[in-house]
Amino acid sequence: MEALFKIKEKGSSPGAEILAGLTSFLSVICIIFVVPEILSATGMPYTAVLVATCLACATGCFLTALISNLPLVRTPALGMSAFFAYSLCNQLGYTWPQALTIVLISGALCAAAAFTPFRDIITSCIPEPLKKASLAGIGLFIAFIGLSAAGIVTTVDGRPGLGSLTSGNALLAIIGLAVTSLLIAWKIKGAMFFGIIITSIIGIPLGVTGSFSPGFTNINLSTFLLFDFKGILSGGIFPLIISIMTLCLFSMFSDKKPSCEADSDKEKTGKAAVDLTLLTNAAATCSGAVFGMPMVLTHDDTPEDEDETGLTGFSSFAAGLFFLLAIPLALFGRIVPGAAVFPVFVITGIRMLKSATDIDWGEFETALPCFITIAATPFAYSIPHSLGMGLVFHTLIKLFRGKAKEVPVAVYIVTLIFIAFFIFPQK
Repeated sequence: MEALFKIKEKGSSPGAEILAGLTSFLSVICIIFVVPEILSATGMPYTAVLVATCLACATGCFLTALISNLPLVRTPALGMSAFFAYSLCNQLGYTWPQALTIVLISGALCAAAAFTPFRDIITSCIPEPLKKASLAGIGLFIAFIGLSAAGIVTTVDGRPGLGSLTSGNALLAIIGLAVTSLLIAWKIKGAMFFGIIITSIIGIPLGVTGSFSPGFTNINLSTFLLFDFKGILSGGIFPLIISIMTLCLFSMFSDKKPSCEADSDKEKTGKAAVDLTLLTNAAATCSGAVFGMPMVLTHDDTPEDEDETGLTGFSSFAAGLFFLLAIPLALFGRIVPGAAVFPVFVITGIRMLKSATDIDWGEFETALPCFITIAATPFAYSIPHSLGMGLVFHTLIKLFRGKAKEVPVAVYIVTLIFIAFFIFPQK
């Protein structure tokens, strides 16, 4: 264990790493109920997705521990889960096996890029302000999905408005949001998970929470290895390119580097520098697709207190074991009402909005494309369309202001691809 994880060398102990892994697990366990709620909109079976979520999280943690020896927890990204369900499957018309195939391909491409300098070219395809804007826009998108699905926001005659807030799902979601927010304010470990449980219990007398029917026959993995390589061209070449490109871009710029110093962050292999963080992302994404999951990235809701964070990959490994132990929660998953889960969407959206604070809103040529990106994400109900619109405006502004040389060649290429995506009709 010491040779593999260098626990003593890093100044830690097995007990401390296990405790850190448990703390990280409690911080992200709510993902077990949130991801199935999103992906069930594609027709994927809820219980199978819940099991797949546990397996994908466990595998992502194990890969993080063994490849890079970093104390990070990897889970299916909520933003990319929304992209999977509402952009790939809903707007672009892919079936969920086809969408999983696209995720697998993007993961494989990112894995290949980790061994080459080409990764630096890919990361330069999107200007930094637009990266921040896109993450903020996804936050609004996720929050809007939660509010709409809970019935708090409705659409009447094409106009948004408030739903009936005094009964049913909307009332329970409001109660859940209040309960979960209090738990977070009180800094309770696993606040969002316990918020889901408490809200589900409150939903029993309200008639929203379903009844429990025991039986291990509900635990299955019917999403395992369901790919459709032949069908991914059914929607046309440009939607496929945009889909793969969007997944690759988010894999590279939405992941965070660990705050602790890691020997394995970048190592020399022959003449090429291998980006182990990107490689772990790609490997976790490919393995997640095998189980039936969208992109697997480092979870943003890991402990902020450095005393609670592990120092080695052994804490990630321990978190992975806890995810495996959580698989029996599939027995209870379907009785958890969506109204108990939707507050997590809103809270996640609030946290993702933090990235917008890093944008220079005083500089209009930066503010305009960033605003379009943020606003278009929930309004257009599409992540790639909003990112493409923001990128096109960014490039045009630079050209018209005589700053063409400030735009990298990679940005021009990606902009042209998005323009073609907008112009040519989708099949």
